[in-house]
Amino acid sequence: NNAYSSSASWQPNTESVDLNQYAYIFDNPIITNRAAAFLFDKRRLDKKVISDLRISSTHEHIVIPYFDTDGHKLHSIQWRYMGFDSQVPRFCFARGSRPTIYNLPILNTLQPHEDLYLAEGTSDCWALLSGGRKAIAIPSATLLKSCHKQHIDILRRHPRIHIFPDNDLPGLKLYQELKQEL
Repeated sequence: NNAYSSSASWQPNTESVDLNQYAYIFDNPIITNRAAAFLFDKRRLDKKVISDLRISSTHEHIVIPYFDTDGHKLHSIQWRYMGFDSQVPRFCFARGSRPTIYNLPILNTLQPHEDLYLAEGTSDCWALLSGGRKAIAIPSATLLKSCHKQHIDILRRHPRIHIFPDNDLPGLKLYQELKQEL
């Protein structure tokens, strides 16, 4: 529990951790059998997408890197718990992380005439990418105000944005906020 904080209740962590000390994990990603079963068998995601995003895993977690727009500087690390303990949050950010929009490097490949898909959650982003769409994600509907305002201007430059929130009350609120902002 000390290594990460729940996405739903994320608060800026006063402890400073150099996330780049974890860069080796994403330079040499490992997908465990358990993660492969979850990502490729259960979710039917494209292996190349997962590889290109430099996702890694441990026995119980999928480890998700958030890079800057250039794809070089690591901004955040999110953990996706694959276990069965209902007391453990499903998504958490590593200590020292600052939640941001996921998959920002795709913006460098986007042409003005192309559609951009904005998902709520990384796994929905992976599904869109696996389907051949150019996609980014907000890690949670509850995190828009605390971490994404700096990227709204970037998104405004792309007139063809399709928003895919979760089908719940926070997702509806996220959709309304994004629609108003964009």
